[in-house]
Amino acid sequence: MAEDSYKVWETKALVRRRNVKEAEAILERVAKQVQPLMKRRRWKVRLVREFYPKSDSLLGLNVNKGLEVRLRLRLPGDPDTFYPYESILGTM
Repeated sequence: MAEDSYKVWETKALVRRRNVKEAEAILERVAKQVQPLMKRRRWKVRLVREFYPKSDSLLGLNVNKGLEVRLRLRLPGDPDTFYPYESILGTM
């Protein structure tokens, strides 16, 4: 398999929230930053998607062995405010 296949293929922010462009930029930045690790480990993720779960403590979710990774970008109770980038990256 080609080396460039080990990456995040697509990112998707929540469109019904404010600051959609900022959310998309965060997801893209995370995807780009983890790419060297993904190549080394031979991991592929089809979609990294923003989600806003009801559980305040849920920060991320791996669906179907990496087919989709869901990340909480926004603070519970304040969906207009983002977590610090380093926190989001650590969840990824």
